[in-house]
Amino acid sequence: MKIMASGYPAGRVTRRRQPDSRLEALVILAEMSAERATVRNMRAIGTFDVAEFTAVPVPSPEVKTGLPVGFATMRKTFTGEVDGRSETLFTAAFDPASGTGTYVAMESFEGSVAGHAGTFNFVHSATTTGQDRQAEFLAIVPTSGTGGLTGIRGTGGLAVDEDGTHSIWFDYDLS
Repeated sequence: MKIMASGYPAGRVTRRRQPDSRLEALVILAEMSAERATVRNMRAIGTFDVAEFTAVPVPSPEVKTGLPVGFATMRKTFTGEVDGRSETLFTAAFDPASGTGTYVAMESFEGSVAGHAGTFNFVHSATTTGQDRQAEFLAIVPTSGTGGLTGIRGTGGLAVDEDGTHSIWFDYDLS
């Protein structure tokens, strides 16, 4: 459906007459609500590149474990139905020699999701064994959306293909 600059579907008369009864007023309100319908059960897919990864010094902890904890900041660029950029706070306990560890990341995204422009936060984590990813998690932070992404909520995921392509998807509602 094509939407005109007025916000109404193309071909729709934008001037409304005064209702003759309460019932007719309720019908008009229902039509207006339908025009502002919530986007539900949508999936947007994109790819991303890590544009910058900067390790940040971490004070030596008093509690020593088998894997050191590290912290970094990242910048990413996204293309596809997820299009924009993000800034990420990244923390991990990781053994580079074996590829084993777990990370947690909080991202602040600016761009568009399926044509809806704005900003929001999302968090993700996973455990790697050197062979695969396990315990993967991605969630959009409730009430973090702005602009055309106000009201976004949902989940998603990340994947790294054999050729090194990084993919992301959001399964979301937008109200």
